[in-house]
Amino acid sequence: MIPVNVMPKYTGVRSIAISPGVISLLPGQTQAVSATVDADSKVSRDVKFEIDSVSVASVSAGGVVTAIRSGVAHLTVRSVADPT
Repeated sequence: MIPVNVMPKYTGVRSIAISPGVISLLPGQTQAVSATVDADSKVSRDVKFEIDSVSVASVSAGGVVTAIRSGVAHLTVRSVADPT
């Protein structure tokens, strides 16, 4: 017998760098977030921004975070080409 390892499909996306790495805001303040996708030349560099606690902060499609109230929210940036 031999083991069979099934790897995830290669999408051409190697990494996503997010800046700034930490955001601290007061309610009502905003902060733009940039995301740089390292990918193969023919792969889309578009990203999708998601926030896990919409009662604490929101994020626009363009990556602008708006603080709503005190608390902690986690921002996730996913590649459109590889949403995992």
